[in-house]
Amino acid sequence: ASEQNPTAPPPPVSGPVDDAESREVLDAFFIGKALAETLLERAGGVLADTLSEVARFDAERREQIRDFQDDVMGKAREEMYRAKRDESQIR
Repeated sequence: ASEQNPTAPPPPVSGPVDDAESREVLDAFFIGKALAETLLERAGGVLADTLSEVARFDAERREQIRDFQDDVMGKAREEMYRAKRDESQIR
């Protein structure tokens, strides 16, 4: 009365081999998870460092432009002052 279906898969066998395989799969999962988290953390750090460098470079460039503009305006004021002084001396 207890006939087995010939097309049915055999019942799972549990034992030391299955436990070792399960442990290996579980270890691999946690190692993979830790690897992914570490890579994301480092990539995030690299991205933050890169953005910080870009922001620093941009700030330095803006400061150099401001300094250049200040130099140009200072020279223009000096020339205007000289021109006015020379004009008043001519009169």
